[in-house]
Amino acid sequence: ATQIELKRFLRDNLYAHPKVGAMTAQAHETVRLLFDSFWSDFDRMPAKYAEKARVAAAELGAGTAARVVADYIAGMTDRFALSARDALR
Repeated sequence: ATQIELKRFLRDNLYAHPKVGAMTAQAHETVRLLFDSFWSDFDRMPAKYAEKARVAAAELGAGTAARVVADYIAGMTDRFALSARDALR
């Protein structure tokens, strides 16, 4: 019973907290903006990733190039991602 109470408390007071929801929405928006920007112009990424994405697109298809873009974004720290987002606006 104690474990169920703890899970309920965490769900109500942490996971479903409006502030957490707002931060999650901001994170989704940031990742979407970064992906769309880098996908539309690989050269907005560092040269190493841009070249890898171009080669992937030409030789392996759009899905593989999208994975290169996604991997680049996944490797960003939160602070760097927000800075990159702000630079695009």
